[in-house]
Amino acid sequence: MRASDAGRYSCQARNDTTTLEGDITLSVLDEESGVYTGKPLPTYRPTSQLVPLGGTARLFCEAYLGKVDLPDAKNSVTWSKSDSNVTLPSHGRIAQHRVSR
Repeated sequence: MRASDAGRYSCQARNDTTTLEGDITLSVLDEESGVYTGKPLPTYRPTSQLVPLGGTARLFCEAYLGKVDLPDAKNSVTWSKSDSNVTLPSHGRIAQHRVSR
């Protein structure tokens, strides 16, 4: 990665009936710190899905959270169903799985 690679990038996906477009901003961390401490950045934006009755759905929510060197600082990405206060559990028919990269 070079500092000159930083900037706004666009993606376009299309078929005969629909065109989807998305833009992102690429920032390059400076050589000295190499650590991001800013706001969480979504790396994947969830979209609506159609699932047949009895089928399986996988919902993805992914963000680059960075790092803060404070003992009480916590990073998390969680799913919850709208109109409900409950975070999805890590087991059962409906479950949330944590994956770190």
